[in-house]
Amino acid sequence: MRPPIRIIASLAIGLVLLPLLADKARAAATLTLATSNSNPVAGGAAFTYTATVSSDSLGATNVRLTFPLPEGALFLGLTIGGPQGGAFECSRPGAGRNGVIDCQAAQMLASSSATVTATVQYDAVLPSGPRSPSARVVSDGGPASVATLAQTVNNTSTVGQSSTDAASGSLFVRRVTVVAIGNGAALAPTITSDLPSGSYLAWVEATGELVDSCSFEMSSATVTCQPPFMLGTDVLTIVYGLRSQLFRNGFE
Repeated sequence: MRPPIRIIASLAIGLVLLPLLADKARAAATLTLATSNSNPVAGGAAFTYTATVSSDSLGATNVRLTFPLPEGALFLGLTIGGPQGGAFECSRPGAGRNGVIDCQAAQMLASSSATVTATVQYDAVLPSGPRSPSARVVSDGGPASVATLAQTVNNTSTVGQSSTDAASGSLFVRRVTVVAIGNGAALAPTITSDLPSGSYLAWVEATGELVDSCSFEMSSATVTCQPPFMLGTDVLTIVYGLRSQLFRNGFE
């Protein structure tokens, strides 16, 4: 029995449309992501991320690139280039802020590309550890293309301190200068200053991150400061006295 004519016609139309649908599925944009520094330093030199958007042999329409900057990455500038760079318009975070870079193009010509380069710097108040910046591009013609990088942020900052002592009447004044050493902030440092045995604390004054971070342990006569971080130079002023000591012939 011969198949109905309408079935044969449908099969013929389907065979004609299949290549067209296949071509439509191949019309897409893809993405690669690169960085100029895989091991950036917290608070260190600026570096770049470069997202390259490429169209296939059929071009791409309604292309959208989204790139959320990783936590702690502060935006400094944006450059759009490549043969199809002029087709893209981008929104971006404010200078010195974290956020999302969002770029769109109505159409990309066949077998062409555009580059979006973001200049950033990692915040100084960041711990060492891995980061995984990731960008995504979508278009009308195909599935989303995602690119991810592996980075390691380094923060090896420490603190150094020096002190001077001077008398002020019956009291003594110790000024402790605390300095963060390195590009990033020294995170959760512990700063101690041991007073002479038997000292009592009159008062403490501090600047910057040392404010409201210090305590005094009477039994050990130790002033301890534990700020959340140290960046730059701060000064701790400790005013203390010495308790009278009993001797055989009276008081000192």
